[in-house]
Amino acid sequence: MLLLIWKRRFFRDYTGGIIYFALSGQAFSLLEDLGYLVGHGGKVGVFRILLDPFFHATTCAVFGFTVAHCKLGRGKPWLLVGGFGAAVVMHCMYDFLVSSPSVIVVLLGLLLGFSSYAMIITLYFYARRLDQRLGLAWKRKNNFCRSCGAPNPRHLLFCTACGTKYQ
Repeated sequence: MLLLIWKRRFFRDYTGGIIYFALSGQAFSLLEDLGYLVGHGGKVGVFRILLDPFFHATTCAVFGFTVAHCKLGRGKPWLLVGGFGAAVVMHCMYDFLVSSPSVIVVLLGLLLGFSSYAMIITLYFYARRLDQRLGLAWKRKNNFCRSCGAPNPRHLLFCTACGTKYQ
């Protein structure tokens, strides 16, 4: 995902990093869970299909946030390794906890899985607030053209690059 969108004009804010990477995490989760469904039967597959999409979205969104941070020039390139490492550690911890024979350990894994709902929502709103503070959000001043992505430093009501009028 990183290689696909790094140089694209539409990828230029924190919220985009979270959304694009969370969606790729959900797509990966769907493929992985279908493999579990076919390989291990209905009980395991249904359990994973209900819980995993948001967990995978959260782990990928953490990495997407760090990618956006580096893309915006606010972080060093080594931060990408840290963000990827954090996502991998979260995923490994979840897999270890959920696959344990101990019921208590599995419940801890489920707690981690369900807490991912709160994590991704919190991360999204934090990213949105950062985007608004940096003038990158669509709801604030017209800092960028919504059609072509050109910068609009004077906050005009039209794009000087493509001519699109804003409302």
